[in-house]
Amino acid sequence: MATQKRPLRIQDASLRDAAGRLESFTTMVNRRVDEMRAAEDRAEKTLALFEAEVAAKLVESAVYEVSLRLLPHGVEFDPARQLSLRLGRFRRELASFEVSYGPLPRA
Repeated sequence: MATQKRPLRIQDASLRDAAGRLESFTTMVNRRVDEMRAAEDRAEKTLALFEAEVAAKLVESAVYEVSLRLLPHGVEFDPARQLSLRLGRFRRELASFEVSYGPLPRA
């Protein structure tokens, strides 16, 4: 019979803060994607998509921060999997937007 691991409780304030930021940024991306989907015209959609793109970069940064903060505790955390889970909707909406209107103009 396989032994079951008990959940690990880590008392690390900086890890808790980083995880909180990750959740906050993920919520921010999802709200901007919802705004983009509800927008009536191209200008509103583009603005919401720019904001979502900034929030997606924040999510990416927070995922890697959480990953690095978990290393000393010996906890495996797959950043690529987390990014695909947290940014999947954004990536699909970005692709849909670019198919309809062309690529987003970036500086």
